[in-house]
Amino acid sequence: MKSKMQKFGSENKREGIKALFLAQIFLIMTVTLYLCLIKWNLIDRRYYSISVDAMLVVLLLLSGLVGVGSVFLFKEIDNLLEKGKEYEIQKFQIIQMQETNDLLRSQKHDFSNNLQVLWGLLSLGNMEKAKEYLDKYSGRLNIDEKELIKL
Repeated sequence: MKSKMQKFGSENKREGIKALFLAQIFLIMTVTLYLCLIKWNLIDRRYYSISVDAMLVVLLLLSGLVGVGSVFLFKEIDNLLEKGKEYEIQKFQIIQMQETNDLLRSQKHDFSNNLQVLWGLLSLGNMEKAKEYLDKYSGRLNIDEKELIKL
């Protein structure tokens, strides 16, 4: 059974990571703003029931959570980037294999055609024409081998 995280696509993971990171930043900014307002006496003491020391502890805990969350986020981002690189490499390899396959298919077709021509010439008893054809064909074969080596 797959976990919920595995069911998400890479785009959903990316969006989830962004949302989590923004939520962490918002939380820290809110607590920091609240502490600054208290410190500068911009909020009347009657309106806050939590002591500044308790808020500092909360801020410290939130900072720790952000640190742990950041490690998770960076690990996920690294995994996504690695999978993206692997995908691009595989895509390039598939394109190369398709090009090689097309070239081999073309050469197989040409080879089969040349064998049929030789068979026809030999069946008709035209030995000289068959030899000339083989000489011409072997020159073309060397050119094709050079093309294969380039790949």
